[in-house]
Amino acid sequence: MRSLTRDILDHGLFVKRAALRARGWSDGHLRGEVNRGTVVRVRKGWYSVPSAPPSAVEAFRIGGRLAGLSCLKSYGIWTPTTGRLHVSVPSAARGLRRPTDMRARLDVLDGVLCRVTWSDDAIDGRGDCVWRTSVHEALVHILNNHDRVTAIVCLDAALHSAQENGVGIIRDDLGWIFARAPLRVQSWRDEVDGRAAAGGETEFRLKALAAGIPFVSQPFVSGVGHLDGQIGPSTFVEIDGKDWHDDPIAFEVDRERDLLVASQNGRTLRFSYALLRKQWGLCVRAMVTALEYDYLREPSAAFPPFHERMLRARHRLGQGPGRFPAPASGVAPAPRRAPDQLAVEPPGAPARVAITAPSVARPCPPPRPPPSGNSLRAAAGCAGRPGDPPRRPAALIDQRQPRHRG
Repeated sequence: MRSLTRDILDHGLFVKRAALRARGWSDGHLRGEVNRGTVVRVRKGWYSVPSAPPSAVEAFRIGGRLAGLSCLKSYGIWTPTTGRLHVSVPSAARGLRRPTDMRARLDVLDGVLCRVTWSDDAIDGRGDCVWRTSVHEALVHILNNHDRVTAIVCLDAALHSAQENGVGIIRDDLGWIFARAPLRVQSWRDEVDGRAAAGGETEFRLKALAAGIPFVSQPFVSGVGHLDGQIGPSTFVEIDGKDWHDDPIAFEVDRERDLLVASQNGRTLRFSYALLRKQWGLCVRAMVTALEYDYLREPSAAFPPFHERMLRARHRLGQGPGRFPAPASGVAPAPRRAPDQLAVEPPGAPARVAITAPSVARPCPPPRPPPSGNSLRAAAGCAGRPGDPPRRPAALIDQRQPRHRG
């Protein structure tokens, strides 16, 4: 037996009254189904089912489609958290309604809850409704309306989703997307990577590279698996979000992976999203300190080769250029020693022992007395006998000034 609910689901989730009547459903039957709650009326003359996504219902009630971040989220693609509904409406759209009331016109105050953009690509005069844009159109919308980090995070997430057999894009689609984006964002294409499993990893990568810290996404360590990132020969990072790392099982798995890395002479630094966004300076200092010791020891053969060098991170923190030259081939650099430690030459060198005494704090010299008038005149080049009035330096006398006749 044919069902009204099934007809609506089979024809685009939002169906016009005229289309339902053409399929044999009378107005009386439609009113009865609405009263029983099996179908809902979202706009005048448009029907849907109670199981429709709330964001889709609100966007359609406004008079448009889900776009941008809201659209990507409806496809299951990772997006930054947003409290606003992103809707695209036709360029000639009229009679926009409030997202919660189909009888009231869209108000300026609704801008707090929704962001409406007018687009020539939005569908006008719908038959079987399309209630959201494509992933490609959503990414174009993001490039036109959002900042650099948000755009690159979403592009990375869409690429990774396709790699995991989900809805997304492939790298060849970037040309089509950036061809419809403004000129100011064209340089962002070179920063798209696509290997990050979550948007927080992409955000961390962009901020680390901006601070001068090298970053390789998703390195594979034998016996451990893929880690979020590698910043040094034996130093790895994990960016933990609440969605995947808060339950007890994930907590134990994370600690086991850290121990496996440590057992192979490596180190894992863990950062939460809160630290990433609120205490980034502390994160950078921790990574710089870890890399100082990492570059001074022989890298483990169990880890992926890492040829990048940290060049600017210490300079960004006001601690100097922070260049760590690569050690000679096959020679492990000697560990640093404190100033008061014994320094012994290696075997084969002339026998000599040097002991560096610890530095002793010296008292500050007393402040100098203020200069007298004679010293000021001497510094100006016009000193005379004590008590004489100050004279101007010869360099300041205008030689062309006429003399006074007596």
